[in-house]
Amino acid sequence: MTTARFRPGRPARFRIWAVLTLLLLLGQPGWCFLIGYRTVFWMGLTLFIAALAAFAVLLVTTPPDALRLPARQSWWLIFGGMLWLQGWALGASGRGDHLAAAGISLALLGVMLVLMEMLRRSDKALWWGTLLAWNPLATLLPLMLAVAQP
Repeated sequence: MTTARFRPGRPARFRIWAVLTLLLLLGQPGWCFLIGYRTVFWMGLTLFIAALAAFAVLLVTTPPDALRLPARQSWWLIFGGMLWLQGWALGASGRGDHLAAAGISLALLGVMLVLMEMLRRSDKALWWGTLLAWNPLATLLPLMLAVAQP
């Protein structure tokens, strides 16, 4: 007996990509403002880690010719998304060590630039970079420094 596997067609796969992208890029800023509530923190973290896991499954199962977004546009979407998330993380707090938080954000952005260049040179999909760039833990680190009491 063979097991049935879920293999969405191209339109369904695109919709899944779009929903995960919107969830990760638009959901995390709201999470940054509500992070003081313990239940919201754990629920949000679990949701975003699950979304990243689904993103990784899509990366593994999507045929190479299915992603038709040019590399330059992919790069700007991925890196721009990380800038967006880091900006929200820094802006979500009103006190704390903003200099250290900004330093961590810049370091994360620098690591992301190196990773994107490594992916480009190895002829791998740039979308693998989303696993770091849009990771809630990468958003959480500067936020925690920014809200910490000096």
